[in-house]
This record gives sequence, C-alpha cells and structure tokens, in this order.
Amino acid sequence: MATYSASGDRIVVGYITGKKGQYEVFHRSPKSNDLYFHNSARVVGTGFRIKSSGNYEGPDGSAYYNDSSVIAAIQNRYRMGKYD
Repeated sequence: MATYSASGDRIVVGYITGKKGQYEVFHRSPKSNDLYFHNSARVVGTGFRIKSSGNYEGPDGSAYYNDSSVIAAIQNRYRMGKYD
C-alpha cells in the first residue's frame, strides 16, 4: 500500500477497525521503522516493525511478508485487547 498521509511525515501501511472507527497504521520512515496506529486519544505502538528487507516482524519475532498480513495480525491483537 505505502501511501503518504496528509500530515506528510508518515507512510500508511493500512487500516484497522477500532472502537471509534478506522485507525491508520503507519510508520515514520526513515525516522522509525516501528508501526503505530492513532486512535482518537493517542498514538499507540503496535510492537510490529519493518525490517530492512521490506518484510515485517511481529513482537514475538514472527515474519509477515505483505501489508495485508501484518494488518490482519495487528487487527487480531487489537481484538484480543493487547492495545488497551
């Protein structure tokens, strides 16, 4: 996906569905390869990051090979209450 946000300082990977609508999942490359989402109150670190190969790595070291798989993993962790 890799589209630029309106703010210009982040690259959007995708969107998850949260309690108050859709949240943008992004990273601030080249400053940081960590993935975040912004809910209505704050920016939340997901524990996922982009590796130099362009693939993603989960908080447990699992590999994700495309945007949709990492978004699905973040959405699943959100539903399990990992980001409350």
